[in-house]
Formats: sequence, C-alpha cells, structure tokens
Amino acid sequence: IDKLSTGNASASVKPTTQKPAAATNTILVMDKKVNSTEKALVKSGVVYIPLRIVAEGLGYKANWSSATSTMTLTKQSNTMLVAAGKANATVNKKSVKLDGTPYLSGGKLYAPMSIVNKNFGYAVSYDNK
Repeated sequence: IDKLSTGNASASVKPTTQKPAAATNTILVMDKKVNSTEKALVKSGVVYIPLRIVAEGLGYKANWSSATSTMTLTKQSNTMLVAAGKANATVNKKSVKLDGTPYLSGGKLYAPMSIVNKNFGYAVSYDNK
C-alpha cells in the first residue's frame, strides 16, 4: 500500500490461492513493514488485510464496536464503517459494495485489500511470491 494513486481508482489484484511462505507474507504501508504478526490472507481468490493496522498506518483513527462487529475509520472529514459479515461498507454516508465480505479472524477484522484503493485512494499490490 503506497502513495495516493492518481486516475483510475480500481485495483487490479489477481492473486492465486497459493499460500506464500510465512517469512515473505509481509504487509508494507507507505514503505514501512507493519507489525510482523499481521499477515495478508487469501480467501476465495480475494486478498484480505487486517483493517485496523493498515488504516492506522495510513493515518486513520480506528474504533471497534464489539456490539455490532463494526470498525469505524475516520481521517479529517472521511468516515468509513466496515462490518464483519456485511458485503457493503458505508463511506461518507454512502453504501459501497466490497469485493469480498469482511470477517473476523484471531480477534482482527479482515477486509478486502481493494477497499484501500477504491475507498482510501491509495495504490495497492499483492505479490503472490
């Protein structure tokens, strides 16, 4: 995940289901490695990322509601609500369809990596090697 993208904000992420070696499964946000315990996961051909750690790396404030299984991300005037088990998120009070359904794993909310590109405006890539 890197600098703000320009032009088309659609992600062209086409991962395979091959699981990368644990040592190479690293998430970089703005050229910085995030916590080594945080890993990208591939599920049904969609790359999922631990949303809190990535969003915070991009300067968003993340709040979790265990009552609704919803994470609220805010930065300046931008707000995004992402809920486990819901195929849509709310971005600045508008419903947007996600490329996959966010889910909980190990106490963390995982969301499709494309959410960062399509809704935060950052470039994303996934190296299956």
